Amino acid sequence: MKSALKILVLFLLTQAALADIKTNWKYVGKDKDVEVYKGRVKGTGVVAFRGVTVIDAPVEKILTVIHDLEHMKKWMREMSEVRILERQGRFDKIEYNIIDAPWPLTDRDFVYSFKLNVNDDNSITIRVNNATHPDAPESKKLVRGELSSSKYFLKPMGNNKTYFELELLADPKGSVPKWLVNITQESWPGNTLSRIRELATDPDLKLHPDVIQAMEENQLKKR
Repeated sequence: MKSALKILVLFLLTQAALADIKTNWKYVGKDKDVEVYKGRVKGTGVVAFRGVTVIDAPVEKILTVIHDLEHMKKWMREMSEVRILERQGRFDKIEYNIIDAPWPLTDRDFVYSFKLNVNDDNSITIRVNNATHPDAPESKKLVRGELSSSKYFLKPMGNNKTYFELELLADPKGSVPKWLVNITQESWPGNTLSRIRELATDPDLKLHPDVIQAMEENQLKKR
């Protein structure tokens, strides 16, 4: 009985971690050709943000930009360090990064899981959630931030175009007032999606080997 109860609890926790952000999204406006939305989430002091756009590039190129750590450093320019702590599959992994905070604030670090699912309609859902790992203990020199939930959704539209939306609910923790966090993060969807667009539409972009292999195995259908 105890074993069955434990399995049930673990299942429910997993489903909660994989759920979308529950909020009533309110349209904010357009930023860098990205529709920006925000929403309050019960029990948190920070605001969730959502960005929606269409990119003139196929899904496999956008996935390369998101999955490859070297590209990640380019579209997350505030990030000074990123590394993979554990690989759990071709695309599933646990990562660690450090975000440079403006003086006089202390830099933040995050540990999070990255899980990809190819849906029946060949769209892709990537969920990024807060995690812990023995290879990334908390440091007195950094403030451990919390990435409560993040989602990337990619859907092919034909003609090498991709519908792209992302959601973010993150708390940098520490002494930063939540109202300041919310103001700062409002520019995140526009900045992030515009940078990903710039990289994904680069004609010299080479597909990541993991993406190529997934396409060869028909896990990702070439468009």
